[in-house]
Amino acid sequence: MNWQVLLGPMLAAMIGGVLSVLVLNFMRGQPGHRAGKMVVLSYGPVARFVALASLSLPILCLIAAWRSESLLVTSLFCVLFLVLAYYTILSSYLSCFVKLAFDEEGVYYVSPIRGGCFITWPAVKRIGYSDVVQTHYIKASNGQMFWLSRCMNGFDEFAAFARKKVNSEVT
Repeated sequence: MNWQVLLGPMLAAMIGGVLSVLVLNFMRGQPGHRAGKMVVLSYGPVARFVALASLSLPILCLIAAWRSESLLVTSLFCVLFLVLAYYTILSSYLSCFVKLAFDEEGVYYVSPIRGGCFITWPAVKRIGYSDVVQTHYIKASNGQMFWLSRCMNGFDEFAAFARKKVNSEVT
């Protein structure tokens, strides 16, 4: 096998990985937007751009699978397509269409699928992290789960405030 042919794509993947980690690290810890007593969590333009640009990755996997001459490589790219499609569609949906805010009363959540929801702090049963989806969530007493990410502006404020509120409700 000619390793010089693979050197370019491998180098591009390594540089892209390092740049992705740096961009994600830069997005964390930004303050949320204040609207009166409410703090609005949102994704910045960089997060939205990264999420929307990542939609090209599953398409590239399909192209690679279509052009491959080996059944093993085609199968590998098809599996990679499914995994990447799941994560890129989820991240694009969350970053562009979901809005979240909080105040002393509770959490406000708006999405195209669920519409608008208000969850009082006593109704918040758990704040956790999903290893499968790779993002944080709020679980309400009615069983609904609401997703949010560390890349949202205001996430650190929300996490600190929510820990205090949920712990005070439990004790």
